[in-house]
Amino acid sequence: MKRLYTSLSPIGLFVLLLLFSGCDKSALEPTEDHASITANEHGGEVAREWFKLLCRVVKSTDGYYPPMAARAFGHMGVVLYQTVQPGMAQSASLAGQLNQLSADKLPKIDPTRSYNWGIAANAAMAQTMRNFFVNIKARDQKSLDSLETYMMKVLSTNEKPETASLSLQFGKEMANAIFEWSKTDGGHEGYLRPHDGLVSRSGEFAWQETGSGRGVGPKWGNNRLMIATNSSVQIPAPHPFSTDPNSALYKEALEVYTQSQINTEDQKEIARFWADDPFLTCTPTGHTFSILTQLLEEDRASLARSALAYAKMGIAENDAFIRCWWVKYEYFLLRPKTYIRRYIDPNWDTLIETPPFPAYVSGHSSEIGAASKVFTSLFGASRPFSDRSQVYFGFSKTIRYYNTFEQVALESAFSRLYGGLHYRMDIERGLDLGRQIGDNVNRLNFGNPVL
Repeated sequence: MKRLYTSLSPIGLFVLLLLFSGCDKSALEPTEDHASITANEHGGEVAREWFKLLCRVVKSTDGYYPPMAARAFGHMGVVLYQTVQPGMAQSASLAGQLNQLSADKLPKIDPTRSYNWGIAANAAMAQTMRNFFVNIKARDQKSLDSLETYMMKVLSTNEKPETASLSLQFGKEMANAIFEWSKTDGGHEGYLRPHDGLVSRSGEFAWQETGSGRGVGPKWGNNRLMIATNSSVQIPAPHPFSTDPNSALYKEALEVYTQSQINTEDQKEIARFWADDPFLTCTPTGHTFSILTQLLEEDRASLARSALAYAKMGIAENDAFIRCWWVKYEYFLLRPKTYIRRYIDPNWDTLIETPPFPAYVSGHSSEIGAASKVFTSLFGASRPFSDRSQVYFGFSKTIRYYNTFEQVALESAFSRLYGGLHYRMDIERGLDLGRQIGDNVNRLNFGNPVL
C-alpha cells in the first residue's frame, strides 16, 4: 500500500489527522525499516498540493506574466525531481543533462542514513516558493506557511526525529542549490521588471502596443534554456509583410477577421476557456499544470511518478516560452488587431483582450505543443478526461471533455484564432516549435524509474 499522507487542503490535512487519530492507522504506521521506503511507495499528494498552491500564487503575484510563470513552474518541477530522485529506484539525475546544472553543485544524500522523501519534498517545495516569490502577497504567504506546517505534521507522524530533520534539511538544500543555478539563466527576478529592455521598431510590419500594457519580456528569449539543444529548434520566418489582398499575410489577417464574424457559441466558449489571462488565472502554463495535477490525482500517482511528471512538464514549459519569446521579439510582427484595423476594418475588435507582446509565434500554441508531447509520454496518446481545473480554481464555470492530448493541443492553440489574437501561421508554427521542444524533453535520460 502506498503511504497516504495528505488531503486536498490544509483543512483537509487537519481532518485527515483527526481521522487517523481515531481509526485504523495502518497507512501511517511505520514498518521495521520505515524510513528507507522508496519514493514510489509514498503517495504523491504532497507534490500535487504544492503545485495547486503555486497556481494560486502565480495568479496573484505582480509581474508573473506567462514567461515568468513558466520559469517558476519549470524550476519547481526540477527541484521536486532532484529532491526525491535519490529515493527513486533505477532513476537518473538531471545533473549533467540540464544546461549548466552540475552534480558538484547539488547536495548529496548520506547513503548510510535513511530519508523520508515526502518530508524532503515538502521542505523543498516550500523553500522554492519562498525563493521565487519575494513579492508574495500576505495572504499567499500565510497559505504557504500553513501548507508547509500541516504537511510536515502529517508526514512526520510516527517518523524518527532524526530522519525527519535530515530529510527536511536535504529538501531545503536542494531547493537552494537549484535556486543558485536559476540565478544565472537570465530570468532571475524578471517578474520584478517584466518590461525592461523593450526597444520599439519602425515600419508597417512592427508590433504596436494595443492598449493592454507595455511589452512583456523583450529579452526573455535570450535566457538560458534548460535543454541546450532546444536552441536549435527552428521554424520558418513569418510571411513577408504586405497589404496586397493577394498576399499570404493579408489572407491570414482576413481569415482572423472572417472567423470573428462566424464564430459559433462553442468557439467563443473555447476562446474564453483557454484565455488563461495572467492575474485572472494562473497563465497558460498554470492551466496545463492543473490538467496534469488532475490526471495524476485520478491515477493516485505515487510521489515518484508525480515528480517525474512535474519535472518533464516544467522543463518543456520553461523552454517553450523562452524559445517562443526569442521568435516573437526577433520578428516583432504586428498583431491581427492592428493589421485589420489599418487595412480591413477600422472598427473591428477582438473577442478577448490582445496580450502585450508581438504576434509571431503564439505562446499558447508553443506551450501546449510541448505539453502534448509530455502528456503523451506520461499517459499515452489517448486519455479521455474532462478538464475541470478551471472550475476547481474558480477561473471558469465550464468543463470541457477530450479523448486525446492532440485534441487538447489543437483546441487550445486554435482558441487564439477564435479570439482574434493570432494568425494561422502563429498557431501552426507555434505548435511545431513546441512539439520539437517536447520531443527533446522526452529524450532526456530519466533512467527506468520504478513509479
